[in-house]
Amino acid sequence: MIKAAKANNKDTRACFLACSADKTPFHDETYDFVYLINVLHHLADIEYQKNTLQEMRRILKRGGLLFISEVNEDLLLFKWYMKYIFPLTNKIHGHQRKEEYRTVKEALALTKDDWHMRDIGYFTYMPNITPACVFPLLRKIEHYLEERTKYKFGAHWVMTLQKEH
Repeated sequence: MIKAAKANNKDTRACFLACSADKTPFHDETYDFVYLINVLHHLADIEYQKNTLQEMRRILKRGGLLFISEVNEDLLLFKWYMKYIFPLTNKIHGHQRKEEYRTVKEALALTKDDWHMRDIGYFTYMPNITPACVFPLLRKIEHYLEERTKYKFGAHWVMTLQKEH
């Protein structure tokens, strides 16, 4: 993936690096924000997840923000979908699928008292792998549902945490 990312961004100043999420080569308090997009559940166990959150805290500046975006495991429909349907359609993991999804409450518990929780929001109804050919039709349905439920039943959540001063 690093090779592909470099090829797709050769005309930019983007820098790509492969490293362990819980042991990055960055200096303390380097970044204003960190965004973990569907990363947490790929970390093999709860200790790895905790250590990664501590590492993100280490590399964030004081007052920096951590955004965590994950699948909404609080909804039984999506939990069922991710456990039984997604593995049948998923081509990313092959047979190496080992994921540890967390509900919003569980993710908050991982942060302990190390963070100030700023916000939790929900978004989208369609799974990440919605076929492109049906996306335009489903997007209209999704927009209708979002307006009426105020995203309450969104398929994904994003949590904003702030590193305390």
